[in-house]
Amino acid sequence: MLRALERRQAKPLSIPIGRPPPQTWPPPDLPAVQSPEPEDPAHPDQMDDDELITAWAAKGQQWLQDPNQGLDIANTPGILPDGSMIVPWNPTPAQVAYMERRLLLLYVREQAENRRNGITTPIRIRPTRPGDLIP
Repeated sequence: MLRALERRQAKPLSIPIGRPPPQTWPPPDLPAVQSPEPEDPAHPDQMDDDELITAWAAKGQQWLQDPNQGLDIANTPGILPDGSMIVPWNPTPAQVAYMERRLLLLYVREQAENRRNGITTPIRIRPTRPGDLIP
């Protein structure tokens, strides 16, 4: 058994005849990759994460009053009878708007519940993938 193992280890891997040479890649330009992006003077109103979360929370409070405001629920495919939705592989714009609204309301309710319970840590935004259930 040892001889068979030695025979296997002694043979180098064969390279097929006619195989093209390996790809040579240029060295990476690290300073260009690592440099911070300059602010875009054409779009000075871009929000940072904290401003975006504050804007979402304000919009979420408005949507708590009427959760389906501006959505075409009757013509949006994939909405389950209880109002939840399974994330499709290629969602339509109407499905994206509905899922965004449901997730935002879920986060706003979670944050309100955390505040009532005395939890001050920020909520964790969870990623969604195709096949996930959005309650």
